[in-house]
Amino acid sequence: TKQSARSAKLYTQYMQQDFHFDWGVDYKYESFSYRDKLQAANSISGKFLENYGVFGKTALEKYDYPSRWKLRASARWDRSNRFRDFTSWQIAPEYTYETLFDIILGGNVANGFSYPSFLSLYWKGDTQVSGNPDLKPEESLSWLVFGKLDFDQHFLKVSYRQDKLKDMIVWFL
Repeated sequence: TKQSARSAKLYTQYMQQDFHFDWGVDYKYESFSYRDKLQAANSISGKFLENYGVFGKTALEKYDYPSRWKLRASARWDRSNRFRDFTSWQIAPEYTYETLFDIILGGNVANGFSYPSFLSLYWKGDTQVSGNPDLKPEESLSWLVFGKLDFDQHFLKVSYRQDKLKDMIVWFL
C-alpha cells in the first residue's frame, strides 16, 4: 500500500477588543495505490482525492457587569474531486451572570462531514472483509445546551447533547 498527502493553508485574522474574525483557504491532495504481489488482479492503480476549502470564524464578546455575552460562529465550504460540495457551520452562544458564583448558560448547534478513508473505500482483506468504493461521506447534525454554576475552582455543569448521523461508516469483523 502506498499513501501520501500534501496540504497548504493560508489564513488571516482581524482582532478588536470585542470582536475577532478569521478566514482563509486550504488545499489538500491525497493519493493511494495498492499492489498485490500474489494476485495482480486485486491491485488498485493510483487513486487521488483533491479538496479545496474556504472557511471563516468569528467571535463576539460583550461585557456589561454583571452580564457577559459570547457568540461564536463559523462556516466552511469544501469542494472535492470525488464527492459533492459540502458546507459545514456552527453557532455557539453563551451568557454569564456574575454574582458570588457565576451562572453560565450556553449551547451550540453544528453540522459536519467526514470523507471515507482510502482504506474504507478500497481495503482488500480476506473474503469476509473488503472496502466499498461506493461509500458516501458521513454527515452529522449536533446540538448541545448546558447550564453551569462556577465558584472559585469548583463548578457544577449539567448538559444535554444530541447527535444525528447519516451514512455512518462502521466496520464489522
